[in-house]
Amino acid sequence: MICYSLAIYRVEPAKSFSFVALCRGDGLRHALARQTPGYLATSILLSSTDPCEYLVLEFWMSATAFQSAESFPMFAYLSSLLSDLSKSSKMLGMFCFPAEAAHECLGTAEVVH
Repeated sequence: MICYSLAIYRVEPAKSFSFVALCRGDGLRHALARQTPGYLATSILLSSTDPCEYLVLEFWMSATAFQSAESFPMFAYLSSLLSDLSKSSKMLGMFCFPAEAAHECLGTAEVVH
């Protein structure tokens, strides 16, 4: 199962070059994250409606790999760099592939069709 961590960042125009450079495949985030077990890649997308908004997708072998990485000091350092370069951020969550039908979402019973 492949899992994706998604976060939206709002970045001031003056800091956008540094933000993108940090996240790209040849950037520091990718270089350091490659040393993290279970890490696969990072993609960064620019909003088509807001030039200050970026979607950062991290690809992981599993949700467990991502959760383990969060405890590494290097991971916390990279997250703080992204926070320093952004005006705001919002973690959208972890999404996994292939999708499986959920029988319960947020504690509420849900019917699967």
